[in-house]
Amino acid sequence: MVVGPGHGAPAVLASLWLEGSLGHFWPEYSQNMSGLRRLITGFSTPGGFPSHVSAETPGSIHEGGELGYALSVAYGAVMDKPDLVVTCIVGGMWLSFLQSQGMTSHEIQFRWGG
Repeated sequence: MVVGPGHGAPAVLASLWLEGSLGHFWPEYSQNMSGLRRLITGFSTPGGFPSHVSAETPGSIHEGGELGYALSVAYGAVMDKPDLVVTCIVGGMWLSFLQSQGMTSHEIQFRWGG
């Protein structure tokens, strides 16, 4: 999953918690009510995960800050491994730009999604 918006950390962290990866690397975020409570109450606070995807986020490779990087990284990942399914989340500004270029939401989902 490639996330373009810098403040996309909640989506990434929630996915990691649901699949169990977060608790694997950070045992205090285990898949139980205590771990979920810690993740929610500690988000974007001192000692918790920041609002941006960062080096502390398991599996993160890059934190950009500009949405265009997400499309480039996702496209490169598919070029490198054509059988790889890549989900790329971009913000509303980029979706509006792609739609202004004549692409429908359906085309954006499948053309850029692998």
